[in-house]
Amino acid sequence: MRKTTWIILPVLLLLLVAPASAININAELLVGGTKEGLYVGAEAVHSNRKMIGFFGYQEDYYKGMVGLNIYTGQMIGYVQGGRQAFSGNLKYHVSAYAGNIYVRDDFTAGNRLGVSGDIMRVNGDQGYGIQGEINIVGGPGFSVVPYYEWRTDRILQAMVGIGSHKPFVRIRYYTDLNQGKTIFLESTLNSDGLDSRVHYLFAEDLTLMASYFSGNNEFGVGVQWDPEERPYSAGIKWSPARMQWITSYRF
Repeated sequence: MRKTTWIILPVLLLLLVAPASAININAELLVGGTKEGLYVGAEAVHSNRKMIGFFGYQEDYYKGMVGLNIYTGQMIGYVQGGRQAFSGNLKYHVSAYAGNIYVRDDFTAGNRLGVSGDIMRVNGDQGYGIQGEINIVGGPGFSVVPYYEWRTDRILQAMVGIGSHKPFVRIRYYTDLNQGKTIFLESTLNSDGLDSRVHYLFAEDLTLMASYFSGNNEFGVGVQWDPEERPYSAGIKWSPARMQWITSYRF
């Protein structure tokens, strides 16, 4: 199995990365690991943005990733395409996906197949909208999430989620602390308990993360280093249940 893996992997990486300069694709080489094994792969993103009027825009994007657990030969990856736009006081985002779209957070997350969307109307320093998702593979179901947003020098968002999952209430808070420092907070409450997360962007390229879920009294920590002027990044997340590290190099 390992011999076959080392034959297939360079071919997959070559097919994904080699055309990058010719068709304007941003590509990254990924290496990471969990207790299940060591993963190597490549991710590519292509986007095209055009202006709408004086302040609006429309952006189409396509991205995908293919990788391999070099210990077991298991392949992982995903493909995703979508459009996001802002025109006048209306913002929207739609996408379709297949595979493990959460691969950067969890190499072992199951494959999914579905569509998602988000539409929001902005009125001064406030906005309201609705998010939706339909998934037919990997836990088939649907979700509808209406929300309201307040914007000043910070952002406060309140939302309620209903669907095939348990109903939840979620609060998000984002603030810019100046000098490249920001804080993002999120708390989600449902019948299982309270799930809270905090991200602290420190010194423009270093993010500290922490999470806590009251349902099983589990906590987690992480750190992500992503220097804007460098082609590489690295990060690690840990909790008592799982650990994952990942590094990348941009071409």
